[in-house]
Amino acid sequence: MSQRYVMAKGTIADLNREAAAMWKELLDPASQLHQDARKKGIAVERLNGNYTDYLKIEKAHAPIVPGAYEILIAVIGSTAAAKVARDVWNELFLPWAKNKLGLTKASTSSGKNLKTAAKKTKKK
Repeated sequence: MSQRYVMAKGTIADLNREAAAMWKELLDPASQLHQDARKKGIAVERLNGNYTDYLKIEKAHAPIVPGAYEILIAVIGSTAAAKVARDVWNELFLPWAKNKLGLTKASTSSGKNLKTAAKKTKKK
């Protein structure tokens, strides 16, 4: 799985820093995030190590819309743990990133989402 997003605010460093903190909390069975993941049916017990073992977050080198800050998110591997990591991204990390960083999924078919996000990025 590889997905392209546009960030309205923040940087890759912000996203990676938060992903690392959330991952550490996620792996702690006593944490609220761990409990929330379990309630959503995410098998967090299959995960270990660092989030970078499962998720690759990088800046897109060829943005579709000039001036937009685009990122690529990829789940690494095809193991059961990688599938859990995809669920963690979709159910936990992505909602946070949308709220805090204005992440918008890039639409390569019409470009509509990209143009809207690019306008938000340029205003800041």
